[in-house]
Amino acid sequence: MSPSLQMRAVGPEADLVAGHSARAFAPHSHEQYGFGLVLAGGQRSRSRSGIVEARRGDLINVLPGEIHDGAPLDASGRAWTMLYLDAPLMERLLLDVSGARQRAASFAGPVLSDPAAVRQLQRVLACAAHPHMPPAAFEEALLPLLACLVRDVDRVPPCSDAVRRVRARLDEAPELPHSLDALAAEGQIGKFHLIRSFAAVTGLTPHAYLVQARLGLARRLSDAG
Repeated sequence: MSPSLQMRAVGPEADLVAGHSARAFAPHSHEQYGFGLVLAGGQRSRSRSGIVEARRGDLINVLPGEIHDGAPLDASGRAWTMLYLDAPLMERLLLDVSGARQRAASFAGPVLSDPAAVRQLQRVLACAAHPHMPPAAFEEALLPLLACLVRDVDRVPPCSDAVRRVRARLDEAPELPHSLDALAAEGQIGKFHLIRSFAAVTGLTPHAYLVQARLGLARRLSDAG
């Protein structure tokens, strides 16, 4: 396996890294939170939970300042994709998901084989790789992922009143940009609670609903000539 490492910024507070290598990495740490997917092969690494092994299809994560290393399980090496998030962004997201700031939040282990968490990560990575993905869509994907990884998430019931207010705002002006922060303020609930409530009531996330509303507007304008 020829070593390769590619990195690009995903907005001002995130970086996407794709790599494949058969080399062993010395102990090190990052200032960012890292969430990744093993695409091929596997590796053994030191982590906050001791020595762990990750194989193809596993979700891996590291916390800021966590000392870790990495060595391939065999000579074929491993391939992976990692998303690194700056601490200020994570603080805002974690407050919304669990009410806990940064490292006070209780994270699941450094290697997960949970299918639901892996699917959410795949959605996040697809959003991060898209060159024109709106920030609201990226954040909509991140929040459910964190809900899979953070323990003690507040599972409050859906808020239909908030959904009604947000839906009315989107229907009224689908041609305008709508940030997740602004929609949450309109609904008077947190962003994560809004995403869960909106999906429970409408079957779509706010961004997906907005896309459909814009398509409907385009059809009406086309029909009107």
